[in-house]
Amino acid sequence: MSKPFEEFYVKLAAERFAVAWLENKGFKIAKWDASSPGSRDIEARSGSARPYLLVQVRTSVQAEDLPSLTSAEEENLKSRAAKIDAEAWEARVHLDHSLQLVGKINWRKIFPEASQAQTR
Repeated sequence: MSKPFEEFYVKLAAERFAVAWLENKGFKIAKWDASSPGSRDIEARSGSARPYLLVQVRTSVQAEDLPSLTSAEEENLKSRAAKIDAEAWEARVHLDHSLQLVGKINWRKIFPEASQAQTR
């Protein structure tokens, strides 16, 4: 398999696990492009009006290589979330070599800066 081909399926598998987790928790997926994994965020709504989540999925098949969002990526995610009045979240998904979930998804809320929180 070529590297881009492998990356496509790794990202797609990770996003599917994140989507399944959200759906199992009662969220409805408002926006997710499965044909382009890794390039778009997942938007999810709870059964009520709040919360609305904007999720960025990070993944790896090597646990020691499981990336976190960089500071710039966090700022970008928070900015996109603020535009749609959503909470920004990171989902870190560790997969094995057969693209099965290893352990649990690590969810982390990306909190807005104090000045941003006060303006809402």
